[in-house]
Amino acid sequence: MELQHGEARVAVGFERGDECVDLFFRRLGAEADTQHARGGLFVKAHRAVDVAQLPAMTELYEKRLALRKARGAMDIESDEAKLVMDEEGRCVDIVKRTRGVSECMIEEFMLLANQCAAHFARVKQIPFVYRVHEEPNGEKLERLHALLQACGINDHFAKDVPTPKELSAILEGVRGTSFEEIINTGMLRCMSKACYEEKPKGHYGLVLKDYAHFTSPIRRYPDLAIHRIMTDLLSGTDKETMAIRYTDFAAQAAKQSSEREVIAVQIERKAEDCYKAEYARRHLGECYEGIISGVTQRGLFVELENGVEGFVPASSLTATGTTLTEGIRLSDPVSGKNWNLGDSMMITIVRADVNLGKVDFEVAPENKQ
Repeated sequence: MELQHGEARVAVGFERGDECVDLFFRRLGAEADTQHARGGLFVKAHRAVDVAQLPAMTELYEKRLALRKARGAMDIESDEAKLVMDEEGRCVDIVKRTRGVSECMIEEFMLLANQCAAHFARVKQIPFVYRVHEEPNGEKLERLHALLQACGINDHFAKDVPTPKELSAILEGVRGTSFEEIINTGMLRCMSKACYEEKPKGHYGLVLKDYAHFTSPIRRYPDLAIHRIMTDLLSGTDKETMAIRYTDFAAQAAKQSSEREVIAVQIERKAEDCYKAEYARRHLGECYEGIISGVTQRGLFVELENGVEGFVPASSLTATGTTLTEGIRLSDPVSGKNWNLGDSMMITIVRADVNLGKVDFEVAPENKQ
């Protein structure tokens, strides 16, 4: 794949993916005129993609998806909730957000663009802000081993740290079974947190040597930072000047962006929890079916179909006490009753604190021991 910018030419190659990109641009036939400015890199297409070009885009998408699966990139299901507000900003409904084929197609193209940008920077050896995802650490892997063993799933890997392909095989093996929710949740929790760094360390989950966040400079600062860097290089700035101008900048941008991202995610989750509690408060006393999403000695976390999660204290499960097994099961030693991560259960919404974003459930009356 080649990107033209004035006198500059950027050659980017990807394993067997070259023919996919060539096929797309050959059939698309769209010419691109690039403009550069200090604030970022803008690409203006002369012709819009019409319906006749969708088959080529679909073929490219399918080829890229096949390559990603062949690498062993993990496909962990993670449902998102869509909050529905009334005119006064109150949450009146919560529905699961679903992705269509077109969104998946765009996502795949964005992954490729991000990969191209990171590959370009590494080959050119310029200061950059990379998206890094490292392999899971020992403590998290111990929890994953315990989860797999408790579910009766083979937890033997070729090396101490499993490859993404080995983890993908486990996910595929439990798809459609009663263990799917449990393993998906456990796999997510064992992953390291992705962050931004000035050194290219690769992306464990995507199984990529080169990766960055490039496609969203309007809403994400790391993307804007590397647009500035690439624009400067493509404008003719020499390598030595690039190093002087952007080495510290890239390091500071990576550090600050990683720190801000953690805070932003925490705020987003807290705000969403408050809205969900506001919704739950309108439905106090009502019964719903949910899935056990977390197990602790104190009780269970149960998630409803629409994403509202609440806590069921162990005291409401049984009067005889419970024992905890590996964080995936609560058991009543007297009756032999078990509550497993991923099991379904009927609950009643009993309390909702909007300010704290907390919701409390109890076992529905007809389901109590």
